[in-house]
Amino acid sequence: NKYKLGFLILLKSNGTGLYATKDLDLARVKFEKFKVEKSIYVVDASQTLHFQQVFKVLELMGYEQAKKCTHLPYGMVVLKSGKMSSRKGTVIFFKALKEMLSDHLMKEYLSKYEGKWAPEEIEEAKRQLAVGTIKYGMLNHDVSKDVVFEMDKWSAKTGTTGPYNMYAYTRSVGIKRQVDEGKAKCKPGKVDPSILKAQVERDILIHIGSFWTVVNDCVTKNNPSALCGYVFNLSKYFNGWYENTHVAGSETPDELATRLALSQAIGKTIKASLNLLGITTLEKM
Repeated sequence: NKYKLGFLILLKSNGTGLYATKDLDLARVKFEKFKVEKSIYVVDASQTLHFQQVFKVLELMGYEQAKKCTHLPYGMVVLKSGKMSSRKGTVIFFKALKEMLSDHLMKEYLSKYEGKWAPEEIEEAKRQLAVGTIKYGMLNHDVSKDVVFEMDKWSAKTGTTGPYNMYAYTRSVGIKRQVDEGKAKCKPGKVDPSILKAQVERDILIHIGSFWTVVNDCVTKNNPSALCGYVFNLSKYFNGWYENTHVAGSETPDELATRLALSQAIGKTIKASLNLLGITTLEKM
């Protein structure tokens, strides 16, 4: 009552512990054995009071690190039709989700490579696409709000999706491969930034320059959704530039080198962004 956090039961009458008991012991191990100074608990919003109570008990136990413990609540994953319900038969189990998503991604992205790629390459690409689809879809929201799962929307080839951004990176790899294989009009010369005169090229450079500002803001707010928006906008800039700029068809060596350098800077930034979101990029797809 003193702290207006209600009562926290740590032991049952038979001496067995509860969730709070386990969380307190885990925190003790983290603080004493692993010297953790800051701890973020990513658990759904319904546990907010529970963690307020646990952190206060840790503070009363004398752990200074308790002041740097944070509960990062997230909303529930729901379907477009509403909450999942076992009673209504609308619960999607992971095994079924994995099979549905794998079949969908195979049909939309990878079936054309059967017989051209080794089976293990297709399986790995399918796995990374599935992970990228789910992770981007889950993180591309305010963490405190419910997440609406829509498989077709999350795996779309256009729009703010994991596959869209992953393909943009793959496109940057393809440009370099073309040049490395001697398929350009000329050999690369020297990079000359003054060649980049188009407004979209300037917008891209400014956008790349804001990378660390966005990352730091995400860290400060414990919310990665802004990074999803950042990488999507960069991919969109890149795809628009790519459609109107034939890098391998550059007329002069310096023009080729400069455009190649820009495309590689974009690719590296997209890759870094996706990696921070837990998504592994593909060299081809």
